[in-house]
Amino acid sequence: MEQLAGQQLVSRKMVDDARHATAEARTDLTDAIASQSEAAATLSGKASTPTEDLPDYRAALAMLAKAKLDLAHAEVRAPVDGIIGLHDLQAGEFLNVGQTAMPLVATDPVWIEANFKETELAKMQVGQPATIEVDSYPGVKWKAHVASIAPASGAEFSVLPAQNATGNWVKIVQRIPVRLEIDGADRDDAPVLRAGMSAEVRVDLRATPGGAEATAAVAAGRP
Repeated sequence: MEQLAGQQLVSRKMVDDARHATAEARTDLTDAIASQSEAAATLSGKASTPTEDLPDYRAALAMLAKAKLDLAHAEVRAPVDGIIGLHDLQAGEFLNVGQTAMPLVATDPVWIEANFKETELAKMQVGQPATIEVDSYPGVKWKAHVASIAPASGAEFSVLPAQNATGNWVKIVQRIPVRLEIDGADRDDAPVLRAGMSAEVRVDLRATPGGAEATAAVAAGRP
């Protein structure tokens, strides 16, 4: 077109249009080369790269795994089987990390926590047989056994434990929590217990020399 324009065979406007079309073609060529380079990078430099090895595919798999993890975190499972107490949660409510969702009372195993005096623990051992009478079931006795003995009194685990080093101290017999598991709690006629019930617990200490029966007149039943 420039040669023709030099010979006065075409108008100046036609030459300008030709130059403009040439500039657009070069721009399109540059864009095409860039797209080709980007596609080659996506294919890891080879057009025959398997789909599983492509970066975009792996990124999509990572996003899918994260979505599944977030969905799994939306379902909260209790650590043990039990009965849920009162709660005020509403549908769609969010819980912060460490926030208590609801109270859960375990149903397996069924156990009683008896608060024995410290003077009654000299002969008590894990595994000794016991008899339990719950105030809610008068005249009914269940067999149990000592499952564990707490390492400290209940006062030591309180929010503000007593400090007896002030000079004004009165000696008070402490009580030590003892957990007793009910034998045969999985049978159909097992006792229906609720947390906070009162019970009378007797542990047979005669398995040891000089043993006797230790009695906790009032023991907090915690099934």
